[in-house]
Amino acid sequence: CHDHKLDPIPTSDYYALYGALTSSRMVMSSPESLDVNVDAKELLRNLKPLIRAELAKQWTQESILIPRYLLAADRVWKGFPPRPQDLTDLSFNRIQAWLTLLEKEKPEMEDLLYPWIQVSGQQITQEWDKLRSHYVEETQYRVVFNQKNFRSFGDFTQDGFGGWHSDGSALVDGPSVAGEFAIGSSGPVAVTSVFPAGIYTHALSERLNAALRSPLVPKDKKFVSLQVMGGKLSSWRTILDNCMLSNAYQLLAQDSLHWVKIPNRDDQSSLPFYIELVTTTYNPRIPDRLESMKITPEQIVAPNSYFGIRRAVLHDIDESPQDELSHMARLFEINSPNNLEDLAEGYAAVIGNALGRWVTGKSSDDDGRWIGWFLENQLFTNTIDQTPELQALIREYRLAESRIASPKAFNGMADLDPGYNVPILLAGDAENPGEVVPRGFLQLITGTPDGLQAFGSGRQEIAELIASSTNPLTARVMANRIWLHVFGDGIVSTPDNFGVYGEGPSHPELLDYLASRFIREGWSIKKLIRFLVLSQTFQQSSGPSSESLIIDPLNRLLSHYPVRRLEGESIRDAILAVSGRLNRTMYGPSIQPHREEPKDYRGLHQGPLDGDGRRSVYLKVTRHEGSRFLETFDFPSPTITRGKRNSTNVPSQALVLLNGPFVIEQAGFWADGLIRILEPTVDSRLDSMFRTALGRLPNHGERDQFKKLVEKLVDLHKIGSEQILENREVWKDVAHVILNLKEFIYFR
Repeated sequence: CHDHKLDPIPTSDYYALYGALTSSRMVMSSPESLDVNVDAKELLRNLKPLIRAELAKQWTQESILIPRYLLAADRVWKGFPPRPQDLTDLSFNRIQAWLTLLEKEKPEMEDLLYPWIQVSGQQITQEWDKLRSHYVEETQYRVVFNQKNFRSFGDFTQDGFGGWHSDGSALVDGPSVAGEFAIGSSGPVAVTSVFPAGIYTHALSERLNAALRSPLVPKDKKFVSLQVMGGKLSSWRTILDNCMLSNAYQLLAQDSLHWVKIPNRDDQSSLPFYIELVTTTYNPRIPDRLESMKITPEQIVAPNSYFGIRRAVLHDIDESPQDELSHMARLFEINSPNNLEDLAEGYAAVIGNALGRWVTGKSSDDDGRWIGWFLENQLFTNTIDQTPELQALIREYRLAESRIASPKAFNGMADLDPGYNVPILLAGDAENPGEVVPRGFLQLITGTPDGLQAFGSGRQEIAELIASSTNPLTARVMANRIWLHVFGDGIVSTPDNFGVYGEGPSHPELLDYLASRFIREGWSIKKLIRFLVLSQTFQQSSGPSSESLIIDPLNRLLSHYPVRRLEGESIRDAILAVSGRLNRTMYGPSIQPHREEPKDYRGLHQGPLDGDGRRSVYLKVTRHEGSRFLETFDFPSPTITRGKRNSTNVPSQALVLLNGPFVIEQAGFWADGLIRILEPTVDSRLDSMFRTALGRLPNHGERDQFKKLVEKLVDLHKIGSEQILENREVWKDVAHVILNLKEFIYFR
C-alpha cells in the first residue's frame, strides 16, 4: 500500500511481481516422464484391435437375432403371451431387456426405439413417411437452435484439444476417434463403453491420470456447458483468480455423456476464470477433504479414475444444446417398411453395418452411439467368458494393465495463458485501482522500470534474473543459508534480512568467496555442502579454549565448532531410529500427526502416536494444528517464511521427553528389542545402548551410575536378580533415561 520505508522497493515493484505470479496457474502436475508406462501401454494398444475383432464377431452373430427379440418383446408389450418357440430359442432376459425399452415412459426422439413405438399398431407405411418428415423437420430445427444459441468453447471431436491444456499420461495420445471403447478393468464385464469421438482418459486404462484445463472463460456469456462423463472420483471444478485451494469440486458419477451447465463468473469481470477436469490424483483436495466431497478413505485406495468430454459451449439461455438426431437418419434411409418384420430387419441391418465399420476401425460417431446404446441396455452379451479366445485376450489385457505404475502428482505452477498486468491499488484499497504496472522484477536488480518482454507470466525471466551471475544477492543469500545449516548460524546471522537493519556479515570476504564459488560450480548445493564439511572449520572440536571464551564468547569467529540442539524432526527421527521403530520407506502419502483432540470437521484427523514409524518429513503440516512434539522443539509456523529457526531451551521440552507418550512408547519398543537380543551381562547391554544412542561407549563414571540405576529399578519393580536382563520395565526405564540425556539431543 506504500513504498518500502527501509529499502528501495517501491509499491510498483510489488504489483509488477504480483502480475507475474497471478498470471500463472497453480496446477497439479505429474513428476513422471511420458514413457514411464510406455511398454504396458503399447501392449494394451496392440491387444485392443484383437479384442474388438473378437467382440464384433460375437455381436454380429447376435445381431441376426435382433428381429426375433424385438418382435417377441413387442408381442408381450401389446399384451399377448410369448410364443413357445421364442421362450425355447431366445433368452428370456434379453426379451425382458427389449420389453423394458418399449415400456419406457415418454421416450425422446433421440431414443433408438422411438420410431418403433410410434408406428407399432399403426398403418406402418403411411406413419413411417410422416415420421420421416417429422425427423427431418426436427433435425433442421435443432441444428438452427444450436447454431443460434451456442458458441463453441472446445470441440474435442475434431479439433484435438480445442485450445484446452492437457496433462497426464492418459492424454498423451490425444483425443479418441469415434468407436473407441473401454475394457473393464475387473469383474465379468468385457467392455464398459463404446464412445463417439472425444477425449476419454480410460480409453486404454482407468489407472492413467489426466487433467484437462480450459482457456480463460470469456465473460460475455452467462454459462459454460460441458458434455461429459466420468466416474471413480473424477471431478470438475471452476477456478477463479487461479485460486487452487478452491473446494468447488463436483464428482462425475455418470457413465454416459450428459451436459453439465456451469454459471460464468461475470460478477468478477476483472479476474481470470477457467474450468478443469481431473482424475483423482490431480485433485489437490483428495485425500484432505473427504467429508466435504462425501467420499470415504476406502474409495481413494484404488488408483482407478476416469473422465470423458466431447464438447464445451458458451451460451446465455438456460437450456443445454439439443441432440441433432443425426444417428436416427440411417434408420430412415432404408426403404419404407411394410410391416413390423421389415422394420425389425432394418434395426438389425443398421447395427450390423455399424459393427462392420467398427471392426475395421472406421466408425462414425453415429456408429459408436448405436453400439454403445446396445451395450448400455444389455442387448449384446458383454461378458469376458463368452468365448475362450476373448477370455484369454482380456486376461492378458488386465495383466498388462496391472503393470501400470500408480500415478503421482505434485503441486506446481504453469504458464497456460497470455500474461496480464495489474493496477496499483491506491492505499491498498481493492476498489481504488490506479496506474497499471507491467509485469516485472525489482528495479533495484533490473536497473529499469520497464516490464518483462514475455508472452506468459514472466516467471521464467524473473527466475533467470534471480539466478543470474550478475545478481550477487541471490548467491550470497543462498551461500549464507547453506552455511547456517552446516554450522548452526549464518555468516550473516539474520538470513532473512541482508538490509540496513539486518546484522552485518562476520566474515564478508568469506561470504563473497563462497557466493562466487557457488555460482562457478553451477549453483550446486551439494558441492558447496561437501566443501564446507571437509573444511578444518567444520572438523574442529566443540570444546572452547579459555582464551576463546574471553575473545569471542558468542563464537562468531568460529574458534571451535558450535554446539547446538538438534531440530525437532531430527530428535523425533533419532528416537525412532534408536528404538528400532524407524520406517525407512521412501515416498508415499503424508501421515496425520497424533493429536490429543482430533477435529475431523476441520480436517484435523487423528494419526498414530508414532506416525507409523515414518520419518518426520512425512508428517502432515497444516496451518491449524501440527505435531505438538515438533512444535515443542521450535518447529516454525507454516504461515510465515522463516530462514532461521528459533532454538530455545524451555521446561516444556524436558517435560515432553520425560512424560510424553511418544517417548515413553519408544522407550518400551527399544526395551523389547534389547530383550530379544539377550546380552550376557548388564555391562554389555549398557555398552550396546550407549553405542546405539550416542555413538560411543560409556565412560567408567557413567557405567557405574547406570549400573546403580539398574539395581534401583530391580528393587523398584520387585524382580529377582536372575530376571534382570529379561525384565521389560527395567530396560524401558533405562532406555527412557538415555533418551533424556542432553547429549542425545545436542549436536557437537
